[in-house]
Amino acid sequence: MKKIKSWILLVVGILMLIPVVITYVPYLMEHGMYEYELTFLSNLITGVVFIVGGLNGLLKEKQLPQPVYFNSVVLVQLVFIICMAFIAEFNFKGSYLFLHITNPILATIVFFLCTIPEERTKGKTVLSALIFPLVYLVYVIIYGYASGYWIYGIMNIPDRGLLFVLSVIAASALGIVALACVQYGLSRLLYRKMHE
Repeated sequence: MKKIKSWILLVVGILMLIPVVITYVPYLMEHGMYEYELTFLSNLITGVVFIVGGLNGLLKEKQLPQPVYFNSVVLVQLVFIICMAFIAEFNFKGSYLFLHITNPILATIVFFLCTIPEERTKGKTVLSALIFPLVYLVYVIIYGYASGYWIYGIMNIPDRGLLFVLSVIAASALGIVALACVQYGLSRLLYRKMHE
């Protein structure tokens, strides 16, 4: 069963990277820019984590620590939730359908079926999900000031004001913690049910 789960992780990781390559490599070649969107980064990170996890399981017969999967899947779930909340604002054509909808759903299913919850405290695991998104929001602010281009207008401090942006960051952190709590709880529950 472990080998099957490793193969699933590997194949799904590769499948997740296909729309990343199709969507962003031509853009990078044409514009010569580094990609900075959360959609790109979350799908890339989760695809790579699944590939490394699958290879690790096949070659070393060891699973990566579950928080590694947990944190990457929270990222793509975050993209999915944002896209659903602001559905009129996002592109769902072609490979973007995979990046915004299919990959997050597939990654969540694979996470629940193929990873083993660790006996760690809930607080550490849940709070670890905040690291990348908060670092990313700081990057968005630094990038905005350095380039004059704000990736997300809602984070534009000169236009919106510092207090508004800090409230967006606080609300985002609360939302991520809530999402992580649900994912953590479901992960533990499903694992127990599957192994009764």
